[in-house]
Amino acid sequence: MSRFLTIVITTIVTNINVAVTNIGEPDYNKILYGGVFSLEETESAFECHHIIQFAVSHVKKRYNLCEISEKDLKEVSIIKKLTVFYTRNEEEPYKVNISGTLRAFNFGTLHKFSLPWRCGQNISIHNFTIATYPEETHHVYTHTFVSLGEPDSNNIPLLAKRETEEINSKVEEPRCSKTWIPSDLLMLKCRRFCKSECGNAFTVMTYNIWNTNTYSNNDAKYPARFKLLKKVLVREIPDIVAFQEVRYEYSKGGTLGPNQMKHLSDILKDYQFVYAPAQLDIYSIFNGKTEEGVAVFSRFPITAHNTFLLFRNRSNSADLHQRVCLHVQIQHPQHGVVNILTSHLSLSHEAREESVVQIWRYIKGLRGPVILTGDFNAEPQEKALRFLQGIESLRGEKTHCLADLWACTFPQSEGFTFDSVAGELKKRIDYIFWRNIFGDLQMKDIRVLESTGKRSKAASDHLPVVASFC
Repeated sequence: MSRFLTIVITTIVTNINVAVTNIGEPDYNKILYGGVFSLEETESAFECHHIIQFAVSHVKKRYNLCEISEKDLKEVSIIKKLTVFYTRNEEEPYKVNISGTLRAFNFGTLHKFSLPWRCGQNISIHNFTIATYPEETHHVYTHTFVSLGEPDSNNIPLLAKRETEEINSKVEEPRCSKTWIPSDLLMLKCRRFCKSECGNAFTVMTYNIWNTNTYSNNDAKYPARFKLLKKVLVREIPDIVAFQEVRYEYSKGGTLGPNQMKHLSDILKDYQFVYAPAQLDIYSIFNGKTEEGVAVFSRFPITAHNTFLLFRNRSNSADLHQRVCLHVQIQHPQHGVVNILTSHLSLSHEAREESVVQIWRYIKGLRGPVILTGDFNAEPQEKALRFLQGIESLRGEKTHCLADLWACTFPQSEGFTFDSVAGELKKRIDYIFWRNIFGDLQMKDIRVLESTGKRSKAASDHLPVVASFC
């Protein structure tokens, strides 16, 4: 064993033992996501030519587009580069002294940029987040795009920038006690929940896909399980899918490779998608980069997206992992902007209660229909879920016009979603909520896909939930 690795193991094991003694919340302004300090720089298209070409190849494999021109490639003038460092204290890069030199643990980079693509009289703006780890190995974490019609070269940089930043200019920071509310919101009454018989429905699925924690490097079960997951997705063909427990795991993944976002995008080839890592695992230092988060895939254009970190109490051993909420705006051809949110809440009661209040304060600032999905790690009778259903107040807040679709549709049905691997479903912890103040969107149906199998035939320990809207 090398001197460097010996120092690392001794230091990290010591730190694991004292990790839960850190009192209070992390300073969210100092971390990109859980366990990650980022150093932000800008680079030119020339410096990142290989990354841009990787993004181009990703598009060409999935869409029948014309060849991109050199002129379009040169439109990528500035690229945001985030270098990812591990941090134990969530304030600064974690470093080890080696032969008198402080060395930080670098887990690659994230490159964010927008790429215009002209085909005849049409132009589309493609927005990417490309992760690089290990060196010179690239992965697409986010790919969204909007079609702008006839090109106007003077507007391209502005439109690309506006597409990625518009949402942050509209919604106040969710941790603030006072949240901006549209001036006419209080004048509107909640639409009564109804089960519609309308046609032309689109579907929204929420699915915790059970990350690769269970499997070793040489275990063939993960590739076999992912085939079961593929069957579920191909059979249902949901229009929008919100995934939880999505991983990049350098040392695992079997024959499929380490990046679950690639696995999913290979199945859902014509979907736009956004991946939001929530935390970098401490054992990344031993085994290579391991991070987990949530993702949204959509057959409709994703016009904007945002992620915010949820409450975490580092002194609580049930709350060691950072959690996030991902929000994407979908442009539906009939209903206009539809807001999709997804999260995977903490194992801690305290954190769940704080998190649902954060999420509700954020939702209050959104226009258009809101669909909130996720694995909330809580059953309906728990305070956090009673709050979301508008039954109980928390932190001086009370939700309104937010419906638990399963409870509204099947009030006498338990609708259990967990644990299919154990062979017995005992809990309902996966949800789809709906707020419909603005617009004419209606709910048509909701289902728990119990036919996905149990024990060795289970694609995940959770069952997916699918709701139809029109």
